[in-house]
Amino acid sequence: MMKNKKNRTKQGFDASVRFFLNKYKKDLENAVSRFSDFFEMKIYNDVVRAYEQLGYSCKPMQLFNGNQFKYKLSTSGYIKNFSYFEIEKNNQRFWIVHNLKCESASYKDSYITADICVIDENSSQSKAIDNKNVDFVPNSHLMTFFECKFMNPFPELIANFVGLVTVLKPDCLIVKSRTKTHIAPTLVCAANGSKNSYRFANAVQSMHDINILNNMSYKTLKARITKRKVKLI
Repeated sequence: MMKNKKNRTKQGFDASVRFFLNKYKKDLENAVSRFSDFFEMKIYNDVVRAYEQLGYSCKPMQLFNGNQFKYKLSTSGYIKNFSYFEIEKNNQRFWIVHNLKCESASYKDSYITADICVIDENSSQSKAIDNKNVDFVPNSHLMTFFECKFMNPFPELIANFVGLVTVLKPDCLIVKSRTKTHIAPTLVCAANGSKNSYRFANAVQSMHDINILNNMSYKTLKARITKRKVKLI
């Protein structure tokens, strides 16, 4: 009797799970596909709060429908159609923008889209690339950038990020005294890596003005800034 009751309970549970998965299949598939976007939005917010921690005043710009912040989660689209943050300190103003093409420092007519970048205010330009007008920031107006990865850090990913720094901010490959105005180019990962990944990340950070941040949250970022464990340039 007890065994039959357990079987009926299990069958009822399995049926409930199947019903739920069938009913919300599309919603679940969409949610999973957007995890990376949600993480990128979170890190964007954390970057803004980190600049507040550094003494900047931060103001949302181009709000829509009264008071809505519109994230730019695609590499396409113009800045004017999305929101961004204007930050200011010591009479210097910058924009924190989302998914903007950045001009290469060395390679002619070459552009890479950074997940999040900090640029001089009003410094973006439009240009026809592959017969399509796009917004981009000239390399001289790119202050720093952030890459957001909803995954574990691993040596190949870290090496790829060093390659991005080589293309966009090659001066950061050398550790030297700077104005400490901005957070150094940063790779942000959602989870922790292996011991080998930590060794690799530590080696990279010891040789370059680069941040590799794992298992990231604003609380962690704030603590690292307070303890001066985040590199500034």
